[in-house]
Amino acid sequence: MINTNTKTIRNNIFLNENYSLIHSGTNPRSNVLVITFQGAHPSTNPINEDYAEGLGWGELFLLKMGFDVLSVNHRIYKFYQDFSLEDFFSAAESVILNYKKVYSYGASGGGYAALYYSIPFGIIPIVFSPRIGIDPVCDISYGYKVPDFSHEYLSNLRSSSLCYVFYDPQLVSDHSYVNERIAPCYEKSIIKAIKFSGHGAPFYAEINLVRFIFENVVAGVDPKINRSYIKKSYDRIYRMAKFLIKKNKTSSAIKVINYALSINNSTRSNYNKEDMKKLLSDIGVDC
Repeated sequence: MINTNTKTIRNNIFLNENYSLIHSGTNPRSNVLVITFQGAHPSTNPINEDYAEGLGWGELFLLKMGFDVLSVNHRIYKFYQDFSLEDFFSAAESVILNYKKVYSYGASGGGYAALYYSIPFGIIPIVFSPRIGIDPVCDISYGYKVPDFSHEYLSNLRSSSLCYVFYDPQLVSDHSYVNERIAPCYEKSIIKAIKFSGHGAPFYAEINLVRFIFENVVAGVDPKINRSYIKKSYDRIYRMAKFLIKKNKTSSAIKVINYALSINNSTRSNYNKEDMKKLLSDIGVDC
């Protein structure tokens, strides 16, 4: 936790019409910096008018862990295609060089950015479901106009640093991106494939795995995730049950749902006991 005698100071070190870099640090400064990258904005609010001063993705959580933070925010999500490596390097270099340990952090498109912009500095990425949907390897169709992919493919670049990747191997786009783009680039990558964990970081946040992962990585320890622990995730159980129902494995689905009903769900879960009961109702089982 942050020392109560410290003071958090936020400075905007870079600002243009679509991006801002905000350095949030304690006084005295931490020896760990985490660079956090925003992913796509919600479809209900696609323009982030507060990008110049707003909080970065996970910023408060990271500060509470005792880390300094460099937040990369954007006004409109353009898949980072309008933000070059050179732009990031010139804006962030003076901050990054002041720290002994530097990590990058993001999920989905933010995870891609964490991987891409870390390469020149040898930064260690910690990413969840990383992918950039406009890369052809993801094979994703959008119902609106998106920019062409203009960055160098990660698979054509090389980093000698460690890299921690967490993703759901059952999601075809995520699996393809991890194996065809990330693995060739980060040859020392430590890849954790967790079935039914879904896309993004909600599953990990639900059962407080993000904190566990950061604590271990910063300590230089491989974050080995206990399988019995992840069984407590309602998000994961719900996806597993839906999968089993789709595969007509009704008895297995009922067993999984009944297990979910026997435990308490986290308030951070996207699903609750009523959602589980509805699944049972949908397959004709009285609760």
